[in-house]
This record gives sequence, structure tokens and C-alpha cells, in this order.
Amino acid sequence: METLPPQCRRAFIQRRVHGKSVKEIAEEMDLSVFTVDKHLTRAAVKIMHAIGQFEGSGFGWSLQKRGGNSGHRSRSSPSVS
Repeated sequence: METLPPQCRRAFIQRRVHGKSVKEIAEEMDLSVFTVDKHLTRAAVKIMHAIGQFEGSGFGWSLQKRGGNSGHRSRSSPSVS
């Protein structure tokens, strides 16, 4: 979060922490909705990239370390017909 550009960080926090709409953020920041969307997308990409680097460093868990099941969880109980 600290490495995000100021407007990008502000928009992201307003959206994800405070739950404001993109339109509300645009009005508060005196930006277009399109620009706020770009800031939110940029923030999401940078955060996901940082998480990927963190996982690759041996901390936490990743799907690859868990068998590469792409997030699909199998059911432990058999299906009933």
C-alpha cells in the first residue's frame, strides 16, 4: 500500500476500506469516474503483484504449494445419489 501513488492509494482506501462508490470517490477527488477506475485497477494490479512476490519468497501459502488446484476445493465426503 505504501508504494502506491497517493491518488491511487486514496481511491483504493476509499473504495475498499470505506465502501464508497466510484462515483462518490470521483466527486470527492474531483476526478472522472474513468480516472478513478484506472486508479483502482492500478492499485489492484500492484497489490496482486506484491502478494505474488510475497508468496514466491517462501512466506505464507500459495496454490502451487497446495497442489495447484486453482482454488477448487474437492469435497471430502462422497456425493449421494
